[in-house]
Amino acid sequence: MLLPWPMVEAASASPRNGVSCTWCGGKEEAAGGFCSACGRVIVHFPGWALAGARRRRLFTRRRIVIAICLLFLAGFVFWLNFPFLPDPVILIFRRPTTNLTSQSMPGQWSMSGGNLQRSRYVEQVERDVLGQTMWSVDLGGRTLSEPIVLGRVIYIGGHFKVVALDVDTGRTLWTKTTTGPVQASLAAAGDYLYVGLLDHRVLALDLKTGAKRWEFQTRGIVTAAPVVADGIVYVGSWDSFIYALDAATGKHIWRFRSDGPIRSPPSIHKGALFLTDGGTNLHVLSARTGQERLLYRTSGPTTRSPVTGQGLVYFPSGGRIFAVDSGAREFPGQFQLKRVWAQFWLWQVPGIPRPPGQKGGRWRVSPKKSSAGFTASPAVSEEAFYVGDAQGNLNAHDARNGQMLWRFRAETAIVSSPLIAGARVYFGTRDGSLYALGTDFGELIWQRNMGAPVEVSPVFAAGRLYVHTSDGRLHSIK
Repeated sequence: MLLPWPMVEAASASPRNGVSCTWCGGKEEAAGGFCSACGRVIVHFPGWALAGARRRRLFTRRRIVIAICLLFLAGFVFWLNFPFLPDPVILIFRRPTTNLTSQSMPGQWSMSGGNLQRSRYVEQVERDVLGQTMWSVDLGGRTLSEPIVLGRVIYIGGHFKVVALDVDTGRTLWTKTTTGPVQASLAAAGDYLYVGLLDHRVLALDLKTGAKRWEFQTRGIVTAAPVVADGIVYVGSWDSFIYALDAATGKHIWRFRSDGPIRSPPSIHKGALFLTDGGTNLHVLSARTGQERLLYRTSGPTTRSPVTGQGLVYFPSGGRIFAVDSGAREFPGQFQLKRVWAQFWLWQVPGIPRPPGQKGGRWRVSPKKSSAGFTASPAVSEEAFYVGDAQGNLNAHDARNGQMLWRFRAETAIVSSPLIAGARVYFGTRDGSLYALGTDFGELIWQRNMGAPVEVSPVFAAGRLYVHTSDGRLHSIK
């Protein structure tokens, strides 16, 4: 007679000839028979069978150790690839050795865009610029390098050289010869001056003498200005990579590959790095580890720098200005899921609601005419942003919602970013005119002819404007 398994129990061997019943503890019972005390079947397993059962236990010490190791490995791989968690390898083994930054101090302009947000906004000014040219210096040929100003010295890239000039006279203090025209703007942090070159190199020079401190080799030309934050110098190259290097040694910390040549510098805000590539995308990365947090896609080229402010990141693409939530994060596969959702919605599948917009998107601003596209990054203050277009209009928009505030019409196209200093906004045009407008209503305060197209954004430091024109000359204006 076969009994169900719950009714069958193993019995332990008795020190005598019989076995003990595990149900009632009766002694000298026969294996396979019925217990004389309780009447239940007594089953006796040999010792070797019990030993084999013990070996086949599910949770053995060895299996537990292996499971823990596998879980740790899986968690480590997940950590490396999840966009919200830091890369422990970079955090532990690739630390910057300093806390250098190129953020401008009051009265200075130590990096392209003026600050890490690249807002081109100086809130407090000592005095307004009246438009009087103090001096002009020939830099030897046409370049697109934006000047930077620290104390009594101006640093700028020229034709086959980097030069340091006296702010009062324009006199050359030192010259560093390069292998080609310096198209990238410079950045200064501590005692270092950083410059990207067309020969695929990034140089760190001594700020006082121009002597080389270190160099780093990329695989493409460098036209994007370096940016320095928390001891890391970030520089993009036409090889489609942005590199993060130790600002003191040039040692590689991380790199990130985008979808096209990187022509413009990133902006940095609250530990995030915002980067436009040569394709149609805005990348949001961890500034410390380079892990991607958000990829915002557009339909037009994104070759100009993003600007952060008011919780948004502003950038031009395809002639329009986009505003994206600077704190937005995208889960892996989220965009692809929305594409499938959108396709079902387009097919009018019953019960499928309209899909939400792309993660982080807030609003966009288009020019008045389709032919009048925005050609440069905006300058952003707390209240408004200002951007020029291909028809010669300087447009002022509310910084929070993009609504039009006012428009000023110049004579020709505006191809560089404007500058906000106090209650005035300054910009240049392709016919060589330099304008000063009031920020509230866009009224013209003064206009000067610089003798050549203004294709590099003006900068402001210690009450003066510095304008680099396309004939290769640098002008100091007070």
